[in-house]
Parts: sequence; C-alpha cells; structure tokens
Amino acid sequence: MKNELLKGKVFYDIKEVREAVKKAVLFYNTARPHMSINMMTPQEAATHTGEIKKGWTSYRDIAIKNLQTENTISNKCLSLGA
Repeated sequence: MKNELLKGKVFYDIKEVREAVKKAVLFYNTARPHMSINMMTPQEAATHTGEIKKGWTSYRDIAIKNLQTENTISNKCLSLGA
C-alpha cells in the first residue's frame, strides 16, 4: 500500500497523513482487486462463502486443516472404542 498508493506524496502535518492513509486503506480493502485472493477485494473475500483460490500458500491454513483431520480421526477412533 505504501509503495502503490502513498509513494511520492508530500505531507505537511499528521492530519494529512492520517487522511491519506484512511483513504488508501479504504481503496485497498474495497476497490482494489488482489491477485492473491482470486482478483477479489479483501471486502469481497471476507464475505465470500467457500474456499477462495489463493495465489500463495498459507501454511497456517494447512496446519489448521491437518489439526482438524487429526481431531476427526481421533474422535472416530474413540467412538469405535479403539
């Protein structure tokens, strides 16, 4: 965001900085499509149901899925009395 939306701007006081950052964040989250979330805006991605085709690997998501799978297997084993 810094290099794309604020680069080269000159600010004369903190109020101008805050206003520029506020506008940049709004644009970044609501109007700018992101390749990493299948060309959706973050706002669209936040309200999207189902999985989103991502342009990157989330090792956090992989770890969460692995834990969920392990818990499912453990629960099935416990219910079978294993």
